Amino acid sequence: MSDKRVKYYEQKNQGQSAARNYAIFNSIGKYLMIVDSDDIIADGSIDFLMDAAIENDCDIAEGKVNMFLKHAEFDFDNKFRVIGKNSRELLRCVCYSVVKVFKRELWENVSYPVGYIFEDVITKFILRRKANRIVLTDSVIYGYRVGHNSSSHSKDNCKFADAIRVLPKIWELVDRNNMPKDKFFYFLSLNHIELLNYVMINRLTEELKKLAFSVMQNQRTIVDAYKPKHVPFMFRLLDKAVKRGKIKVWGYIAETIRKYGLLKRYREIN
Repeated sequence: MSDKRVKYYEQKNQGQSAARNYAIFNSIGKYLMIVDSDDIIADGSIDFLMDAAIENDCDIAEGKVNMFLKHAEFDFDNKFRVIGKNSRELLRCVCYSVVKVFKRELWENVSYPVGYIFEDVITKFILRRKANRIVLTDSVIYGYRVGHNSSSHSKDNCKFADAIRVLPKIWELVDRNNMPKDKFFYFLSLNHIELLNYVMINRLTEELKKLAFSVMQNQRTIVDAYKPKHVPFMFRLLDKAVKRGKIKVWGYIAETIRKYGLLKRYREIN
């Protein structure tokens, strides 16, 4: 490399998680940003997010993603909103590790689990709870290339069942980082079990879907120990369907929430 500011590392191919962990371990800057090799970032996007993070004294600055096949379109918007670690908007943060800049210190005692398809979901859960302040913008600054042969997008790939393995790993990291198991732990867990899992396991065969559903029922029982007194209406509907084993009812409610973005509107969580 001719630019002394750039450090280039190589390692034996061990998958995406291992590569990211190695890069984070060797990073020396105050902030870091993850960019996948087949994606595109808008010109000025790093400066844009860095300025937002520094000016608002935030641990994470996050923009929006444009999914594309051939051509990515970007749209900068200078409107920002800052949220705290107990904000209801934590449920709205995107699951991708990309399209963000992080304070490097957030990654202390956190790493991507090797051997998981949905490793982004695991680290997102932990990092957004560790962050004191997060700045969000609706600017579309990252182009996420959707490949026809991608393991995480192939419709006939049974690795979608991997989604149900994610939550136990999240709980392990919560304990390792001495994070509170409060009402937000409950809501973020339930959001994963009963809503995010729907998006993933809905693509499985009926037999695998039923098996995944039984695992979800066991997971929600564990989370029940941290259930707050007041639970928003749509959460109660979802949870009742899962608790009673009504897989079709659960699917209908989850799809309605997903389609109309109902969960984003709830102020009750605060």
